[in-house]
Amino acid sequence: MASGNPNDPPLTISFSKDSALAGDTVLATINLGSAAIPVTNIYGIAVNIKNESVSAPKYFMQDLSHSWLGTYHKNLVSLVINDSNNNRIGLGLTRTDHKNVSGYGPVAVLSIIMPENLGGKREVRHYINFNIETYKAISASETNVPLNPTGDSILVYQYKNSGIQNNSLQPSEIKLFPDPARDILNIVPHHGLITGVYITNLLGESIYSSKNNNEAQMQLSTDQLANGIYFINISTTEGICRTRFVKE
Repeated sequence: MASGNPNDPPLTISFSKDSALAGDTVLATINLGSAAIPVTNIYGIAVNIKNESVSAPKYFMQDLSHSWLGTYHKNLVSLVINDSNNNRIGLGLTRTDHKNVSGYGPVAVLSIIMPENLGGKREVRHYINFNIETYKAISASETNVPLNPTGDSILVYQYKNSGIQNNSLQPSEIKLFPDPARDILNIVPHHGLITGVYITNLLGESIYSSKNNNEAQMQLSTDQLANGIYFINISTTEGICRTRFVKE
């Protein structure tokens, strides 16, 4: 079970922001160790994350490109189980080269979609706690590595039957091309006009934002972006589309 000692290296979940709209995609970083208490000689870890919500958030994808535990598809493999019926996400990471590593920092980033069918009639504000229910960490010789687990929470809000609208568009309702993008990303909504664009990286950091004057289409320069996956929010006169694209 997930009990720990403050003197042990921390195992934490941290969200990219404190609050989100229902339906937003939020990044949850799994951190292992800290600068003050790094992890020594670890080989693999399994984590069971339990969330407390009337409607379970949905796991979307994982990013291991910045994991200090190893290099994905080279000496690191993973397994994610999205048990939405029981409000749990299971994550397993292990090296494959039979060598221990030591360090601290992010080992995985999970993209999680906040639930939309929250209870209530008008403005709904609902805290969702994400707790590390169980974990197991081992060295290459299968010796247990003790950790100190800590969860996180996020405030999800939704407006109902009020003058504030939260119209979500499906990614299929807006055309992004080419994807992967190199120098240019074209944005063409099937309906409505573009009123704004907001881009973040996988760590939730703002990369680009603009307010548009009801444009039928937009051509965005991407040559200054580093290669990787980005999230993009496209506001239109018909609603907001939240999706992602790849820069290569």
